[in-house]
Amino acid sequence: MFFEKLAAFDDLDITSTAFRATVSEEEPFNFAAYASQDIHASVRITHLYYTPPSSLKDLREYYDKRPGTREANREVVAFLQQLEEGQTTPCSSSTPLAQPPPVLSVVAKVRSLTANNQVASFVIACFPFDLNRLTRIPSLPASAASSSEKPKSPSLAVLPGIPVVPSDVVGCLNIRLDVDGSVGFEVEGPGRVTFFGEQSSALIPEWMNHHMFSVGKDDEEMPEDDSDDGFDEMYRAVIF
Repeated sequence: MFFEKLAAFDDLDITSTAFRATVSEEEPFNFAAYASQDIHASVRITHLYYTPPSSLKDLREYYDKRPGTREANREVVAFLQQLEEGQTTPCSSSTPLAQPPPVLSVVAKVRSLTANNQVASFVIACFPFDLNRLTRIPSLPASAASSSEKPKSPSLAVLPGIPVVPSDVVGCLNIRLDVDGSVGFEVEGPGRVTFFGEQSSALIPEWMNHHMFSVGKDDEEMPEDDSDDGFDEMYRAVIF
């Protein structure tokens, strides 16, 4: 890694901070800003957290915006239509469905530069999203829904949402990446994935570049000869 090579420099100021990036299929995350700055950084991914669509409407919009995905996932679209036709809201369903709902696969990827200087994406996690979870969204009590009083604290607000399951969390990761313009995070599927970890960055002084990127004695470029002796010899060889 880049910062391991800089361990010999005691005066190098390395800053380590917590890292968090929320990524969706429509909004991937990249480190293009670091490519235009004199900053060297690395990221260590420790765990991931998947947040499924918050409502049936959001999931329907995901497929409506992608005709190709909608055609490939006919079972998913049929299940969503079944929820809409059988009830006004999926959160009031308490009876089992005739067919088991499909399970979607949401993939989290890391895009990076490989050893052969090609940009490639690597799958680091796959989250199963059981659509049956849409039928288990807890509803607000009638008194709370009709009440016009606002909660005193955001932590006291009881809002309906999809319950969290253990498969939404991926931990015990130790993925280290040297940050450059080619590194990025991607997600394929509905919902969002939050990347958690630690980021280390340092502003490399100009004098340190000579120590890190200096060439050897055999590789040093020879000074150019500005004399005209070579041209004179070539001229005489052509004339005579």
